[in-house]
Amino acid sequence: MNYTGYITAMISSVPIVTHTRSDDPPADWRERILSTLASEGITEPSYVPGWRLFLINFTKLCGLIGLPGGILILLNFFLPDRFAPQVILCLLLSYPLSFLVFSKRLRILVRTAQVELHGRSPSHAVRNARHPPIFYLRAFSFDDEATVTPLKHFIGGRTAEMRLISRMRRYAPVLAIATPNEPDRALGALRFHVTEARWEDVVKTIVPCCRLVVWVTGNTRGLNWEIRHLVASLSPHRLLLWPHANIKTVNTLRQDWAVTAEPRNAEWRQFVDAHVDVFPKPLPHDITDIRFVAFDSDWTPIPVPGARYPARQADAFTDPKGLLAGLTSLLKETFHSA
Repeated sequence: MNYTGYITAMISSVPIVTHTRSDDPPADWRERILSTLASEGITEPSYVPGWRLFLINFTKLCGLIGLPGGILILLNFFLPDRFAPQVILCLLLSYPLSFLVFSKRLRILVRTAQVELHGRSPSHAVRNARHPPIFYLRAFSFDDEATVTPLKHFIGGRTAEMRLISRMRRYAPVLAIATPNEPDRALGALRFHVTEARWEDVVKTIVPCCRLVVWVTGNTRGLNWEIRHLVASLSPHRLLLWPHANIKTVNTLRQDWAVTAEPRNAEWRQFVDAHVDVFPKPLPHDITDIRFVAFDSDWTPIPVPGARYPARQADAFTDPKGLLAGLTSLLKETFHSA
């Protein structure tokens, strides 16, 4: 018997099955995420059309700006005529003064309008997304640093998180877990609330369904659990570290990355030393010119910006301080190769 011919015939008769790369999100990523967001213990803002959100915030903004003048106009009806010149003078002064008195509230309203123009419902964004989403994980205390308006912007201005999310949502919606016991705030990412008993299960469910996970470095119990889970279960090229040490000084009036390198590197090395057993290969100890840390297929750290993910001159206008340098190059590779 010709065993060689028999074996060859048997092999040729077996159908060739092609598999999706194991490092890709599953084909039913959309259904899994929507099912998770609709499950018990999770709440999210309801969907409101963009035009309605714009009108709501615009009305609030106009009302706040016109409040001092409106009060003086009402007073004019009850004051004697001899006080009319004083009322008119106060009316003219009320508008610039309103920016001082209500500056904090004005910043919140302007920021809310900027963010909510892109929606506020995670489920609606996922339902209409072209690509699997991006998951933004960080310590809740990090919001206090990443959502501070730069000092040089009195009323407007985008926060560090808003700049990050603005760049990433061109490719996919960005989801995040909201701070517990806090009302919905327009911070950048599309937030949803999760009970403390369920947050680990939610992370385990959503992470595999995302094209990219952005993890803000830190050293808390929750963050330590997250990064160990991410390294153990996620493909290297789908994880992106955002060094926390780079955010604290970016809101100063003048940012010089070289001048602030020493304290940033000192803080960064504390994180690296505390997580030396987590990452398969050592992280860089110097982040003077590094804004993010990506990973190759064997967990070799890749500095961003760098030779593989260079900074683009076209981004200098929207990111003059270079906070997100190299991010566009990484996002293009991540989503265009999908």
